[in-house]
Amino acid sequence: DLTQNMSIKQNEETAEEIYQRALEEQNLRSNKTKSEELFTKAAAKGHLTALGCCCYYGIGQEKDFKKAVEYFQKASKQGDESAVHMMGLCYVKGNGIEKNVKKAVEIFSKSSSEGNAKGHINLGLCYNAGEGIEKDTKKAAELFAKAADQGIIAARYCLGVAYKSGEGVEKDLKKGIEMITSAAASTYAYAQYSLGLSYKSGEGVEKDFKKAIELLTLSAAQGNSGAQYSLALCYKNGEGVEKDMKKAVELLTQSSDQGHKFAQQVLALAYKNGDGVEKEMKKAIELYTLSSSQGNPWSQYSLGLCYMYGNGVEKDIKKATELFTKAAAQGNADAKAKLKE
Repeated sequence: DLTQNMSIKQNEETAEEIYQRALEEQNLRSNKTKSEELFTKAAAKGHLTALGCCCYYGIGQEKDFKKAVEYFQKASKQGDESAVHMMGLCYVKGNGIEKNVKKAVEIFSKSSSEGNAKGHINLGLCYNAGEGIEKDTKKAAELFAKAADQGIIAARYCLGVAYKSGEGVEKDLKKGIEMITSAAASTYAYAQYSLGLSYKSGEGVEKDFKKAIELLTLSAAQGNSGAQYSLALCYKNGEGVEKDMKKAVELLTQSSDQGHKFAQQVLALAYKNGDGVEKEMKKAIELYTLSSSQGNPWSQYSLGLCYMYGNGVEKDIKKATELFTKAAAQGNADAKAKLKE
């Protein structure tokens, strides 16, 4: 019996082994539930970075970025490179710590120079956006290719987008669609969303509304705000699906709650007109204001009209003019016309 117990203990996975399997599942994006199960299992064994990931991604609990940072910092001090990398993500987004993109770039550069796939992709994203480092789409594409070769699905998607647009690489629409399709097949939400739009517009593939709806639905179910917004428009306009304003409002709300400025605008209009939802001007104003503050010219114009005529807010011509001016500066023709009145 003692020998048997010793054998079981030897065969038992360590917290680090479980954590590494969780990372592998996460990178492959093939099974989100499986990766979450493994993060939880490693965390239960006291793995600091796994505990941090559970806080960061909200696995089995509410998201708690501050607590996540505490775990990542402790694990970093113990030499866990994966925790150092997670700190880089926290610095990029300002999650649980003061935003410091330059610090994040330092972390990703070191990680990339050591051949780390996640270091490659995250440094590539910084180069692509010109965040914390001078913009260099060619360098970004090179890093995406390295990470894709190491099996990172998100990198395959990013490289596909580069080929599709011709940014950093020679434009190759066919190759771009192939890579995005491959990433979408691995249930990567951004790829499903991008491919869904391609099938909707017929860009690089034969137009297929049924396929577009299928992909947008898969992506929206994973919480992609862009897919939720695009799918909502399909239900709103009856494109590829039966017209269903109630379903559209549901999707617009999900997207709007994530800060999607165009979803906020369309949802505001629904509340203003009582379309698919009970008419509520207060809610419409709230949504127009959120969208407007993100620089959406159509929301700035619509909110301007509300202030101009005292619709849902106290009449304020000065405020209306300010909003029309902002919208006009972005080329909104209706706002320009209002300023000339």
